[in-house]
Amino acid sequence: MAPAPEDGLAALTDVLFPPDDSTATDTLRRSFGDGFRLLAMRVQSQGLSPKLRRRSRPGQLTESPFYRIGGASEVIVERWFAGVLSASDADVWRGEYGRCREQLTEIHWRVEREGVSTDVVYWSWSSAVSREWRRWWRS
Repeated sequence: MAPAPEDGLAALTDVLFPPDDSTATDTLRRSFGDGFRLLAMRVQSQGLSPKLRRRSRPGQLTESPFYRIGGASEVIVERWFAGVLSASDADVWRGEYGRCREQLTEIHWRVEREGVSTDVVYWSWSSAVSREWRRWWRS
């Protein structure tokens, strides 16, 4: 992706953070944080659904990356709001996200190997979530 021209970036910044509206920045940050939380909740609920849990690696619920992604996401949002988000916080979240992707891939291959038809909704969902997470981290 080519870098945005400086004048375009300045115009976008003025639209997103109007200089004469001090609440716009806070509102946008809260909305973004809520959206991030909702997306994490969606990943968590789908990954912990009985249908996927039956096909997941055996283990305790608290060991599941789908369980842990919720807490890691909340840390990201809270520290971002506080202005203290660190690279190590992001690395922890990326690690959990990566483990979620690995587990989805393993579930997919296990289902294919056992001759059970793959639920296209879940596989499409994981791809869509993956694109959204990558888009968010690049911004």
